[in-house]
Amino acid sequence: MEQKLRVEFPENLRLELKEAYLDQLVLRPGDDVMVNELNDSEAVGRIRSMCFDCAKGKVKVEVQWYYKPKDTGDMKLKKQCSEIELFLSDSFIELELGCIDGKVRILSLEEIIDLDEIEDDTFFTRARWITLEQKLDPPLVKWKRGCVCEEIINPDKPFKVCTNCKMFLHVDCLPKTGEQKCPQCEEVL
Repeated sequence: MEQKLRVEFPENLRLELKEAYLDQLVLRPGDDVMVNELNDSEAVGRIRSMCFDCAKGKVKVEVQWYYKPKDTGDMKLKKQCSEIELFLSDSFIELELGCIDGKVRILSLEEIIDLDEIEDDTFFTRARWITLEQKLDPPLVKWKRGCVCEEIINPDKPFKVCTNCKMFLHVDCLPKTGEQKCPQCEEVL
């Protein structure tokens, strides 16, 4: 018995994928991932879309880059931001599925502060990087500040949170207040 099969591929020879498998890892659009990139061994991106390129026989992944403070070229950002802080950018690149090294967790500032321990695959974000304008949205001046020093809240610096009024206080700044009390509400820390 002779069998025939006729397949019609889309004009661009690409089939959209809802998920792809890399070893035991299931990847879907919207997943945040570590990317094996030539210039940066710790590049992070968000999967925007995936497709099977019929002409090349490969799975392609469109990734939206996260920028690290040091990637922006702004020394002020590098100085005031956390080592685990990322900014989702408006830059995209298409990569082969094999360039993905695994999933990562991207949390909000509030979520990262609530963690007792931060794993190596965990980062946080509180702003977006606009590549063409070379600026953050929201800008640094609008970021949440805390402590008696009124610095931008950075989870890399040891801090305490007042259980009463929720004010952030750097451990290094507490001796400046003269006591281990919250200067805002007088709660003992």
